Amino acid sequence: MPPMMVDWEKLRRVLRKHIPPAELIYAESCGSTNDLVQARFAEPDSPSILLASTDFQERGRGLHGRQWASPKDRDILFTLGIRPGALGYVADTRLPLCVGVILQRTIRAVTGINLRCKWPNDLVTNDGRKAGGILVINNSSYLAVGVGINTNSMPEDFPPELRKRVVTLREIVGHETDRTLMMLTIIPELLKHFTGEPGCGYQDLMKHWEHCAEGIGLPTLIKLEGRQETVTLVRINTETGELVVARKDGTELSLSSAQCIES
Repeated sequence: MPPMMVDWEKLRRVLRKHIPPAELIYAESCGSTNDLVQARFAEPDSPSILLASTDFQERGRGLHGRQWASPKDRDILFTLGIRPGALGYVADTRLPLCVGVILQRTIRAVTGINLRCKWPNDLVTNDGRKAGGILVINNSSYLAVGVGINTNSMPEDFPPELRKRVVTLREIVGHETDRTLMMLTIIPELLKHFTGEPGCGYQDLMKHWEHCAEGIGLPTLIKLEGRQETVTLVRINTETGELVVARKDGTELSLSSAQCIES
């Protein structure tokens, strides 16, 4: 059975109707959707809001340059680019966490799947398998929010070394998800945050992050100053996005959420 394809023209029409400044760039394949955003924003007539999406990324990546693997025509891959000054938006280190909340909400609304937000920028199941990731790039003149969601792929579509660590929405619900519907749900919700719609600001979203956070109160292994250490995840600082952990001696340590924003 052929994969459920995205209706890119429908997506373009809806964006133009409801979000007039937005421009959609679609490429059947590309190096990465961030490359498309970067190239378009370098042009003098570029818009204030730009959505770049594809059915296949040759060089998709996550945080710290990690590879993001995704099979062709199966999953959701996009970068939303905005010019903060044109929208009156001020970015801070909580942005990746807030994007995670928006994705968690919209995935649940469309599929019924209740994923968890794993600090700083992943969406996971209760058993820790990764279903989605976020990469935020803060350029001098624009923000690029990259999103990858394992939607209609299956475990066998991924390299063997990844199969036990990833999960797909199709694997969970047992059928394909309408990617057009998913995109039409996600993008407007993201833009509500960037355009300052009431109830969609940092404080509102961070409150929800606390409720859907993965691992709070549990021990976890992290790397500190080049060595591994078991700590307990205590809480999220909703003012900064920092993760507060407790060491074995009872002292608390804050891990900066700035590490999940590249520049």
